[in-house]
Amino acid sequence: MRIEINKDNTILLFIDNNELAKRGFLTENYSEHVELINEIVDDVLLFAASSTDYFPIDGSFKTEASYVPSEGAYITITMLNDADEPTGTKNVQNPSNTDPDPVFLFASVDDLIDCSMKFPAAMRGFGRVYHYNNKYYLLIDFSDLDESLDRSLLEAIVTEYANKAEITKEVMEEYGKIIWDSAAIRQISEIFSK
Repeated sequence: MRIEINKDNTILLFIDNNELAKRGFLTENYSEHVELINEIVDDVLLFAASSTDYFPIDGSFKTEASYVPSEGAYITITMLNDADEPTGTKNVQNPSNTDPDPVFLFASVDDLIDCSMKFPAAMRGFGRVYHYNNKYYLLIDFSDLDESLDRSLLEAIVTEYANKAEITKEVMEEYGKIIWDSAAIRQISEIFSK
């Protein structure tokens, strides 16, 4: 299990298939294991609350979980402000309520490359990359994507390597320098896999 606790009130969690199997997670019936994922989330929240000062267990939070059959489970836990949710509730985010075209900020170009290589080949045909203020940004324009692709899974993989940016799609398109204008993830993975 890999856990990353961030000061922006998020926890990123990856559990590979071997560890999931040890916990009784059967890959052929993964949709039936919501309760197991909830138990893992509860364990991680207790760990985070006991090991940090900035992630209190008594607040409300949302959980996003995605499963990649060849890899494992990606889980993002985000603490909510009191204005966002009633105290003590746990909710799984509905992708239709998220940003229509999220922008992600990468700390380095190496993180962008590593992120691109993480995606299975069939999922790489998306994204636009911009350079703005000496940083690299990935715009995921969901209107360009095949509807069969899992939005929450795409975002879960990207958030392993990047943070959601405070910049909108419109700002990127107006002020950013376009590096790859379509299928950026595929183009990057092809360039750097050679």
